[in-house]
Amino acid sequence: MDPRTDYGAKIAGASRVTLRREGEITAIVRHWSTPATWFGLLFGVVFTFLGAGGLLTEYLAGSSNDRSLLALFVSFAALGSLTLYFGLVSFVNESCIVLMPGRIFVTHGPMPNWLSRPMLARSGIGSVFLTRRLFSPGAKAGTAFLQLIGHDEADTYSVGVLTRERTPVPLLTGLIEPDAKALAELLARELGVPAGLI
Repeated sequence: MDPRTDYGAKIAGASRVTLRREGEITAIVRHWSTPATWFGLLFGVVFTFLGAGGLLTEYLAGSSNDRSLLALFVSFAALGSLTLYFGLVSFVNESCIVLMPGRIFVTHGPMPNWLSRPMLARSGIGSVFLTRRLFSPGAKAGTAFLQLIGHDEADTYSVGVLTRERTPVPLLTGLIEPDAKALAELLARELGVPAGLI
């Protein structure tokens, strides 16, 4: 199922989680875009422009003998392009936990990315879990930055399932608290299994 073909219903209390249904298939969708996405896009555009502009200026001026300056411009362009790509991925991508009558799996897209895509039989799922990753209290600069870009807190959450053999299988990570709790409750309700914080 392409989850984007159905209309999504926003989940109360969750800013980036929607529920989509198409026949017997249900998709719980987590949208990636956050305030940090805009920062990444802006950073990527600026550095790509600086690097590419510097390379073009050097080429047009014919003064490409200074290898250290060329290396700096290439580094700027590469860093900017990479940041721009990750910003675009965060802007357009969404993660879907797709529930079918016999199985459950995770997709991420539409742009290529680096996340895992677990697939499980529904009959093998015992419960849904929610874990909290505490942010290091010593990293004050990081906490201030996260608050600046729109996060009320620096802790992140993961949602996953425990198999009947008690094997944890993370499904989505890096969630803020309201989205994680809403997603875990919704997933547990759809699967008909208990949910808990571990």
